[in-house]
Amino acid sequence: MVDGPEGEYLDVELLTTLKIFGDMVMRFQTDIDNSRTLFTDLNGHTIQEHRYKEKLYLQGNYFPMPTMAFIQDKSRRFTILSTEPHGAASAHQGSIEVMLDRMSPKDDERGLAGGINGNIPTPGKLRLLLEARGGRSEISEYRVEFPSYLCHQVQQTLLHPLLHYPPCTQVHP
Repeated sequence: MVDGPEGEYLDVELLTTLKIFGDMVMRFQTDIDNSRTLFTDLNGHTIQEHRYKEKLYLQGNYFPMPTMAFIQDKSRRFTILSTEPHGAASAHQGSIEVMLDRMSPKDDERGLAGGINGNIPTPGKLRLLLEARGGRSEISEYRVEFPSYLCHQVQQTLLHPLLHYPPCTQVHP
């Protein structure tokens, strides 16, 4: 067991490369009762709440995830932190889906003016954090959520890792 924030999370290192047309998604399934509600950050500043809408296609229920997404109930919160932006959804009760890569032969008419064909190996890192929640026993209709202090610590070590430079032992003439 590691003391401090380093003992509270699990890292998932990725190297994605799609060879066929389609989407690459990673789904995390939990027993959290989130009512298919997802929270994502807005460029690391504020948190936005997103509720799954049945009348929309799955693509319409994906939301930008610049650095984090989480689901929660009254007692627990499951957070996914990332080193790069992704799309995220909560299409099923207790789940978070993260869009890792996408390749399409045709234009989706949403501004690219072409398909997504040029696919290169893409490294990435996800950090998973499961926390107990305390405090409020009642969830109101108008709520504002914030990352926990632990989540901030874990996020900072992910986005700004400590670089270790060993001392130089060679003497130059």
